[in-house]
Amino acid sequence: MTAARKDDEDAPLDPAVERVRAKLARLLVFSFGTMALGLLAVLFAILYKLGTFGDPAGKAVDAIAELPAGAQAVSSSVSGDMLAVTISLPGGAQEIRLFRLPGGEAAGRVQLVAPAN
Repeated sequence: MTAARKDDEDAPLDPAVERVRAKLARLLVFSFGTMALGLLAVLFAILYKLGTFGDPAGKAVDAIAELPAGAQAVSSSVSGDMLAVTISLPGGAQEIRLFRLPGGEAAGRVQLVAPAN
């Protein structure tokens, strides 16, 4: 009985079965290739976001933003290409001045006032 089983294992496959086996092998190679490309794309995106392939130093900004005479900067914040500077004016009032980067052009002004009672 073991001799018959050994002969079955060594016998060539039927041509139809061989075509199905070859088709499944091509599908396996295609699926593996697609998954490998997807994995490489994800790894590249992670490395890019970490700054490995991007400009690690960033862009230097040289700009002049004009404030009113006697004003004092209290705080500043950057978001995207906008710079927000909170300033204290000589009379005690406060404002938020918005500037576009990298040029330093004025983009807006928000006056902070107390409500009248």
